[in-house]
Amino acid sequence: MSKKQKLFLFSLIILALLIACCFMFFAFTIITADLSVSGDDTFSSGSTDQTVAVIDVDGVITSLGASDFWGNELPGMVTDTVDKLERAKNDDNVKAVLIRVDSPGGEVYGTRIIYNKIKEVQEEGKVVVVLMESQAASGGYYISAPADWIVASEMTLTGSIGVRFSGLDLSGLYEKVGVEEVEVVNSEGDLKVLTDLADKNSEGYKVLQSVADDYYDNFVTVVAEGRGLDKSYVISIADGRVYSGMQAYDNSLIDEIGESKEAVAKVAELADLDDPNFVVYDSSLSGFSFASSMLKLISPELDIINRVSNQPGIQGYYLLTL
Repeated sequence: MSKKQKLFLFSLIILALLIACCFMFFAFTIITADLSVSGDDTFSSGSTDQTVAVIDVDGVITSLGASDFWGNELPGMVTDTVDKLERAKNDDNVKAVLIRVDSPGGEVYGTRIIYNKIKEVQEEGKVVVVLMESQAASGGYYISAPADWIVASEMTLTGSIGVRFSGLDLSGLYEKVGVEEVEVVNSEGDLKVLTDLADKNSEGYKVLQSVADDYYDNFVTVVAEGRGLDKSYVISIADGRVYSGMQAYDNSLIDEIGESKEAVAKVAELADLDDPNFVVYDSSLSGFSFASSMLKLISPELDIINRVSNQPGIQGYYLLTL
C-alpha cells in the first residue's frame, strides 16, 4: 500500500471517528433533553393524595430565557418557577409545597412575581415551607419570607435585605465594534437618568434613589408581614448585611436551624400528612445554546452586546453583593 493510500485510509478513519463522535453527541443531547422533561422524581413515596411538591429555586432570579442546543428558546428561571408553583396550586393532590432556595436574589420584578405566586399557593390553603440551602439572600430571602416555616442550616448565607440599581454604559463597547446608537426623545423632560450618577446631588441620582427607597420599603414590608415582625425592627436589621443561619435565627428571620430532614418533617407536620408523597417538580431548563457558544468564540464583544441588549438599560435588584 502506497503512502498516499495509507494517508487516504487514515483520513477516512479519522473522519469516521469524528462523525461517530458527533452522532453520539447529538444523541446524548436529545436523550438528556428528553430526560429533563420526562417527568418528576419522587424521593419519598406515599399517598398520592398527600403529595408535597418540591420546587427548587436555584441561581440568580432572572426573567431572561435560555436556549437549548438547537437554538429553541427555553423559559427563564422566573417563568419556570412560577409554572411549577401554578401547577402545585392547581393540583388537588398537592397539600403542601417545599421550596428549596439556593439563590443570591436577582431582579426586583422577577422576585416579586415569584413572591406573588407563592402567596397564591397559600391562599389555596396549602402549606409552604422553605428550606434555605447554601444561600437565600436578598431576593432569595424576599421569596422565602411569606413561608409558613423557614428552615436554614447554620452555614446558610441569608439576609442582605436591600436594593441596588445596575446599569451599563455601553458607549465604549459600541464604539469598539463600530455600532452607533441613535435616539429620538421628547422635546421636554429629557432626563438622562444614568448621567452623572457619581454625583449624589445630580437629578438622575435623586430619581433612582427615590425608586430604590420605594423598593426597599416594599422589601421591609414583605419581611415584616411574612415574619410577623414590627416594621421598625426589620429596618434596624435590614441594612444590607448578610447573616449566617444562626444569626438569622437569633434575629427572627428564620424559624429553625436544620437541613432537609427537618424541613421534610416540618412540612408533613404543618400539613397534617401521615403518609406524605414528596415529588420533585422537574425543570424545563436544560441544554445549551450552540449559537451562543460560537458567538463567544467568534466575538466576545458581540456576545456581551447580545446578552445585555435583552435587558433594560437599568435594572433594580434584590441581589447579594460581597
